[in-house]
Amino acid sequence: MNPSLYVNDSGALFLDFHIGGDVINPAKCSTRGWYGAYVQSTDYGVTWSNITYLPKGFLAGIKNKCITLSSGRVLCPSSTEAVDYNLLAIWRAHMETTDQDWVSWETSNEITFSHNSFHLCQGVIQPTLFEITEHPGEVLALMRSGCKCLAKSKSYDYGRTWQDSAEATDLPNPGLHGSGVDGVRMFGDGVDLGLILVINNSTRERCPLTLVHSGDLGATWEHVLDIEGDCELLGATYEYPAVVQGRRNQRSAHVCYSYNSNDRTMAYSRLEWS
Repeated sequence: MNPSLYVNDSGALFLDFHIGGDVINPAKCSTRGWYGAYVQSTDYGVTWSNITYLPKGFLAGIKNKCITLSSGRVLCPSSTEAVDYNLLAIWRAHMETTDQDWVSWETSNEITFSHNSFHLCQGVIQPTLFEITEHPGEVLALMRSGCKCLAKSKSYDYGRTWQDSAEATDLPNPGLHGSGVDGVRMFGDGVDLGLILVINNSTRERCPLTLVHSGDLGATWEHVLDIEGDCELLGATYEYPAVVQGRRNQRSAHVCYSYNSNDRTMAYSRLEWS
């Protein structure tokens, strides 16, 4: 579950995913019982290796992709969830650092979140990462929460340690369970095109699906367009986006996402900067 894709500097493609579940007591579920695994492809996804299991306690990317840092190390956005008898949810984010071949692993401290306006705020999960290369070592994480807003945390040592308590942002996130987001920092033809982020631009539902952009390293964000905006349809949900920068055309971005919870289909959108 919660798979993500990563391409290393040699062009090898890693598909990481997670296996687990509390079969002894289904009412008491925790991702701490999961274990991480991946398969690898060296021919652009045509064929895949056998499963490799990560060291115990490591999960790699949870929903969102790992990124290669300017240091050459790989930083993976991870998190854990626990639900006690469907009543109390506890979400915590953390990051995992590895090498280009995914052999040696390190984990960071946990990141928590408690919003003053919401007593039932679970915390944060499923970070998306942006390296701020203008400030060596700085990485920005934006995270899903159950507090009607996205939360953020920063690292100043290439993701090894993070601010323990995340801060609220002005970006919305729906309802008590939040919704997944994803983003990427865009560089095209030697030009910094800023940070882009795909979110559900609502505090109530997973619609619309919106592209926002930051030209000041994530300090502020502006609405660009609604990728999906027909929220009146029965069961209309557009959720769990994944976004990557184009390789052949670096001024393009590719977005895929779940489309309409009734049909359980996937949709794709290609965006291009003029």
